[in-house]
Amino acid sequence: MGSLRRTLGLTVVMATHDLTATARRAERVVVLDAGRVVEAGPAERVLVIPEHPVTRELLAYADRPVLAVPE
Repeated sequence: MGSLRRTLGLTVVMATHDLTATARRAERVVVLDAGRVVEAGPAERVLVIPEHPVTRELLAYADRPVLAVPE
């Protein structure tokens, strides 16, 4: 998928609960709650410094830290 995206310049939309895969592949992340966008932005910000309670709760259920906290 990444190769196709880079080669053809495609935009890929992926719906997942796998935060590790999201952190590895996504440039931007959108978090939904009951079908409504509650947070969106660069993956590095949303997955490390979440602003919305739903995003924080989602990340709390991750098996391990998704991304390292920037220094």
